[in-house]
Amino acid sequence: NQMGEMITDPSDVIKGLNSDSVALLPLGGFGEVMGGHKGYGLAAMVEIMCASLQSGAYLHELLGFDKDGNKRPFMVGHFFMAINVENFVDLEEYKTTTGTILRELRASRKSPECNRIYTAGEKEYEMEICVRERGVAAVPNLQKEIKYIQNELGLTEYQFPF
Repeated sequence: NQMGEMITDPSDVIKGLNSDSVALLPLGGFGEVMGGHKGYGLAAMVEIMCASLQSGAYLHELLGFDKDGNKRPFMVGHFFMAINVENFVDLEEYKTTTGTILRELRASRKSPECNRIYTAGEKEYEMEICVRERGVAAVPNLQKEIKYIQNELGLTEYQFPF
């Protein structure tokens, strides 16, 4: 908060964000001891890439309110970058090093309550495999809507398992 004290109640954090009396800590937390300066740098880099390169909203503009406190659309920007790895290093060397990094991260000591360590994209990949094998569950209301649309449009060539 404005006094520099930590707030842990989520509703107090939301109220404070809306009144501009609190701020979220960067990745790593507060100060240099926990690496907050690195998180601050990463956050600034993301803000610049997602706002400056496209004239998008940034900082307080991302709260969903204008300067008078009126609701406004969220103007969240996105940034994508493609890198030709071979401009920097041989592709096989890159794959070997990256694979080793990911394997070593996954082999790190786990918290007692965790079964494994995931690296970026693994959970999504596993979910994709699961969806391919089992499909996506269609709740009864969705099934009714699909059948209604099918009948309205005369889509008789499509057969559903419900």
